[in-house]
Amino acid sequence: MQRAGEAAQPVVPGSAFAKQVARCSVSSARSFLKPALALADDAGVTNSSYRPYVWGYARALWGQLYANVNTLVQSLCRAAGDAHGAAPGDDPKPLAHVFVRMRKYDETSSVVQCRWDHGEHLLGPGEQLVDMETGPTKIFVTELKIGMLFEKKTAAHSEWMSIVATCPSTLQAVERNTAECYVEALRRAMKFGFDATVQEKFAREVDIVVSDGHKSNGKAERALSQLYPGRAKLDLPCDVHRKASIATKTFALWKSLPTRVIRLALSVRGACMTVMRRHLRDVMKERLKIYSGTAPPAATAFRKEMLDLYLPANSPSSKWRRCVVDVLFNGDWRVADEIQYYDVGQISGGRKAIERCF
Repeated sequence: MQRAGEAAQPVVPGSAFAKQVARCSVSSARSFLKPALALADDAGVTNSSYRPYVWGYARALWGQLYANVNTLVQSLCRAAGDAHGAAPGDDPKPLAHVFVRMRKYDETSSVVQCRWDHGEHLLGPGEQLVDMETGPTKIFVTELKIGMLFEKKTAAHSEWMSIVATCPSTLQAVERNTAECYVEALRRAMKFGFDATVQEKFAREVDIVVSDGHKSNGKAERALSQLYPGRAKLDLPCDVHRKASIATKTFALWKSLPTRVIRLALSVRGACMTVMRRHLRDVMKERLKIYSGTAPPAATAFRKEMLDLYLPANSPSSKWRRCVVDVLFNGDWRVADEIQYYDVGQISGGRKAIERCF
């Protein structure tokens, strides 16, 4: 709001939230997709000196990419003929058959400083209200791609051409993770100047949607299907979310195991620890199975996945432990009642020498 005696500040068009993300501190933005200033700070650029310039360049780049995509589609549509059929000729115009929009979206939370700009569309002509808020904010991330399929018919044969392009999109702040907020965010992200031309020229429009299984996403997509009834839709579940859910539920069973192992170790300190180690060696000796050759490829791949999960190769603290475990326990870890060792001559001395290593 404007105070008495102050000059009126011009309202700069564009995403007010995106401007504030560019202004937020580097530390509060590292938990998300590093905005322009975080990258500038890593490169040694002073934020206080170059803040407006970084935002200006980012905004100009986004505008140029948006104009490029819009110009590409408009030009191709003007050069295309009627997609509903034309008589073959010597040099007919290419036919616009299918226009595909693919969108991937998700919502995440991050602590940022937001500048909520309530403009004329909410308050009326000539009114402006800006709220500043710092705290957890729900950020809506969208990835957009388009694809076009053209056909050029001749008397002898047909030639096909497909074009795929990535569309620019901005981060958006949503108040709640509800279908109503998602519908509004997706409509803003998917709104392009070529929509009417595409609907007129192309014979079929298809939307490919990739999202998680949250019920608000399904409700939002049903609402968008009613808003755009002429578009066919293909819903694809997100593999990343599904695998993460499976891994979380699977390893939740293992979560309490380290605590119990530590309690056991503390309870058998001293001479009892020596006894426990002796019994552990007896169990390993009983279950040890020595095979000639190398382990099957499937067993090796599974062992590598487990080592990457618990002993990352890029971690200095686990490098040597990973090496020892990979050399000694080089069998099939999916067999629970055996400790397999595949002998290709790493340890000389036969079975007794191998057992001493364990």
